Amino acid sequence: MSKKTILKMMLVVLFLFCFWEMVRAARLEVTTTNDNVPGSLRAAITAANSNNEDDTIFLQADTYTLTTPGSKEDQNASGDIDIHSNITIVGAGASDTLIQAGTVFSWDPLLEHDSVDRIFHIHPGATVVMRGITLRYGIAPDGENVDKGYAGNGLKIGTYSGTIKIISEYADNSPQNIPVILNVYGEGQTLSPFGEMDTPGDGAVVYGSIPVTGWGLDDIGIQNIQVFRVAGTNPVYIGDAVFVEGARPDVEQSYPGYPHNTKAGWGYIMLTNFLPDAGNGTFKIQAIAIDSEGNQVTLGTKVIICENSKATKPFGAIDTPGQGGTASGSNYINWGWALTPQPGTIPADGSGIMVWVDSMPVGNPVYNLYRKDIATLFPGYNNSQGAVGYFSLDTTQYKNGVHTMAWSVTDDAGNTDGIGSRYFSILNINSSIKNTGQTQ
Repeated sequence: MSKKTILKMMLVVLFLFCFWEMVRAARLEVTTTNDNVPGSLRAAITAANSNNEDDTIFLQADTYTLTTPGSKEDQNASGDIDIHSNITIVGAGASDTLIQAGTVFSWDPLLEHDSVDRIFHIHPGATVVMRGITLRYGIAPDGENVDKGYAGNGLKIGTYSGTIKIISEYADNSPQNIPVILNVYGEGQTLSPFGEMDTPGDGAVVYGSIPVTGWGLDDIGIQNIQVFRVAGTNPVYIGDAVFVEGARPDVEQSYPGYPHNTKAGWGYIMLTNFLPDAGNGTFKIQAIAIDSEGNQVTLGTKVIICENSKATKPFGAIDTPGQGGTASGSNYINWGWALTPQPGTIPADGSGIMVWVDSMPVGNPVYNLYRKDIATLFPGYNNSQGAVGYFSLDTTQYKNGVHTMAWSVTDDAGNTDGIGSRYFSILNINSSIKNTGQTQ
């Protein structure tokens, strides 16, 4: 057999192999929004399941509703979409391509959606990647399988593990695989939140701004931490604390299996000058955790003695970034305000104020700006008409992640104190940076 004949045979084999691979890994186009008809999403999934290869399904900008009734079926004939093979589903964009479960009753699409089944049922061994798609309304019939050891979402009670793949054409580090653990509980099996209120110390003598801090966890998730002043038997709401990512690694290590354990630490900066009698007297402060199911637990109650009338040091607050907030860009505006008790004065040129990031001094703010609320709440101070300042921070000089910020304020008598100490996050993605902050 000649070399030329052998070469021709090799090319034919190579062509057949490539053709077979193209057939096995098909590109499937969905051509109709109707369900369970030729060209539908369900038909494309059925075709992909049958060849048991890695296929890609493309959807146009439209809404695809699963209208074929019949749950508890695993061959993709009715109800949810059953996926048994590796499939990639690509839409025209999350805001343009929608896949939704069929609804029994939806007279007002903004108010009522009683779904007949889930949207997708991904069976063991299958891997599904979705891009440019929004899923909505899918849910198992309420209580359908509770008596058979299932939760109301159609999953058996127990612990599941998996991976979420995040893909973005705008991110250099795409794709990202995120391991996830899902705990499914039956009715009455969940627990109440727990944690501690760490500061202020019980019986502490305080003035100005003080941190109210602690930590909290829940087997499902804490909705919020509320700080109250207890007046007799009636709690008076003060504000919501903020959870801060990475603030309590000790709690994260002690409770590795709990949701949101990486941001169990919470904090609230309380300006005691706002308490009754201009922040003078004995007050009882309480922190209450509320989980996503509505369970409430008191994390702690502390008695503080406020002596703002005896204070000689400056006080104030940082407005932006907020506690646990996010900053980005080369010109992020850090706003705050500061006053000092009479007869002291804070230099109007801002030289008495230092901005600190990660415990390092970074510069003086522009100071002596008027703000009506501060001037009204605190009249009679030498800086009442110009208590506000701002500092331009180049966050691109810092790594993405959690950082600390505070202002230190010194008046003309040499009295010094720190204000607004907080955790915040810096997030800069490539060159897409955005200035944020407060406006005058």
